[in-house]
Amino acid sequence: MDKPDFFLYTDGSGYQDGFGGSAALVISVRHNVWEVSFAAYKGTTVERAEFEALLLGLQTIMTAMKWETPFHCNQLERIPATVKWISDRESLVKAVQRDAEGNPIYSRRSTPDLWARFAYYERLFRIEACFTKRETNTYHNIVDRFSSDARVLVKDYYELPHNAMGALLETTT
Repeated sequence: MDKPDFFLYTDGSGYQDGFGGSAALVISVRHNVWEVSFAAYKGTTVERAEFEALLLGLQTIMTAMKWETPFHCNQLERIPATVKWISDRESLVKAVQRDAEGNPIYSRRSTPDLWARFAYYERLFRIEACFTKRETNTYHNIVDRFSSDARVLVKDYYELPHNAMGALLETTT
């Protein structure tokens, strides 16, 4: 892929306690875009958090570019935007990558709900999936930090004592 329309750095964070976070950084010089998005989850795995980060990043591109109407989606299906996606989750990268015959290098059988969502974006974007090792890239370090912080924030929120939750709710009404 020559110069892509967008660079997408993603990371997911999870732990055995079921709390997770995802983050995406979208950069495009061509479209003057620099967007960071992050999300947090309860009842997830690292694998799901990593995949959610990819989906979050692709949606961030759609939102930043205001490509959310049927007209724009039809145009993107004809001429897909190019995305260079960088992740430290090698198994997910290889499941997104395709071989010479157009088949995914790794199986897409796990997390069928997320693969169904990905299929939508795959129609709109030509994605070059690239693996990077952890802590080897400044931009990837940014999403690593955001995803980790999001995981900790949601964990802390759910671990607040019940009476603290009540007091918190009283102050917001």
